[in-house]
Amino acid sequence: MRVLLVAPTLERAGAERIVVDLARHLHGRGHEVVVAAPAGPLGDELDAVEVGRHPLADRGRSPIGAARAALAVAGAVRALRPTVVHAHNPKMTAVARAALALGPRDRPRLLATFHGGDPRDDRAAARLLRRADEIVCVEDDLRTRLVAHGCPRDRTRVVLNGVAVPAPDEPLRRCLEAELGLDPATPVVVTVGSLVAGKAVDRVIRAARLVVEAVPEAAILVVGDGPLRGELEALAATVVGPGRIRFLGARRDVPTLLQRASVAVSTSRREGLSLAALEALAAGTPLVAPDVGGMRRLLGSGAGVLVDDTEPATMAAALVAVLRAPDEGRAMGEIGRELVTARHGRGRMLDEYEAFYGELSRGAS
Repeated sequence: MRVLLVAPTLERAGAERIVVDLARHLHGRGHEVVVAAPAGPLGDELDAVEVGRHPLADRGRSPIGAARAALAVAGAVRALRPTVVHAHNPKMTAVARAALALGPRDRPRLLATFHGGDPRDDRAAARLLRRADEIVCVEDDLRTRLVAHGCPRDRTRVVLNGVAVPAPDEPLRRCLEAELGLDPATPVVVTVGSLVAGKAVDRVIRAARLVVEAVPEAAILVVGDGPLRGELEALAATVVGPGRIRFLGARRDVPTLLQRASVAVSTSRREGLSLAALEALAAGTPLVAPDVGGMRRLLGSGAGVLVDDTEPATMAAALVAVLRAPDEGRAMGEIGRELVTARHGRGRMLDEYEAFYGELSRGAS
């Protein structure tokens, strides 16, 4: 098969992580694959295995930017002549559809994956996603939402997000503790994600003030980077105290960090099916999170604590309860690990997409 993957960025984020995993998987299976996306740090992973890349200029949401992106994607289609074009999220679906309209009549099939967003934008998202031949949602509730706004039920399916389940690695854990100066007995709270408005890491910081008052020995780690890092570091210094919350930036050892954590926390304003949440559960770490995206389905299994709101006192109470009951936390973590192994393994996700590409290729006009 020849597959063109169209992504909005190659930044370190959930949807982009899936694009890179798909590209590497397809390349390893002997398929011809090209990624059309603006440059970003994840591009290094594609270059390392010699996956083809077709650069797009990152021109924001302007109509001129979208038109130029469509022309660039049309160029990638002419060069690769793919049997399937797979666009990620609504904007890139519209760009890909416009690009295909510029090509020959025997165009490839267009697949769109919806990774989630603000429910208030569902109507607009559905209008763009309907332009694809087939639609994939990364979580069951997203499919329900799109169908309610006019996406054809028979052309909309679910492929659950998946992550790798890491094996415990005690030497790596000890190296991490030495690097960060952590005592093996230190309780650790970790949040993982891009430092952007939608992830609402300021909520973690405000809750952390109450956590360290209750559990003074706790270490609070923020893993990830983004445009709000400076602002969040300043807030942390004011609210909790200088250096009390450690900002580690983007890391390649996130699974080890999560395995070392006593509890992970997410405070996102919106999610589809969070890869960071799945990674925490895969690491055997309990998760505290609000009821957004697929969190209720994940944490309803007993893999963590679903909070009613994101007020600092509510978040802190849930975190402190887990920190003060480590045996219960480990039991939650084991439930989460089993859940991810059974339903959200990365290999299963990649195989499902590959099989779907095969179906679409056989049905290409």
